Amino acid sequence: MGKFNIGEVIKLDTGMEYACTNQIEKNGIYYICLVSLNKPIEVKFAKRKFDSNDDELIIIGSSEEKKYVVELFRDSGVDI
Repeated sequence: MGKFNIGEVIKLDTGMEYACTNQIEKNGIYYICLVSLNKPIEVKFAKRKFDSNDDELIIIGSSEEKKYVVELFRDSGVDI
């Protein structure tokens, strides 16, 4: 897997499809904002670290980490 493109549709293990609306890189980790394609609309944040052993999309569940990601986007001037 490579970097996601804005607008790219990603199907999660749950079967739900989300569009990548924004992505930002910090310290080798890509943080991604995902918006569901079906109602009710859901917004999720995920992270992805590229290395030779692992390339997995991880949905962020911790409210503390979500706040960190929102601040990353905000500080970079990226709308989410």
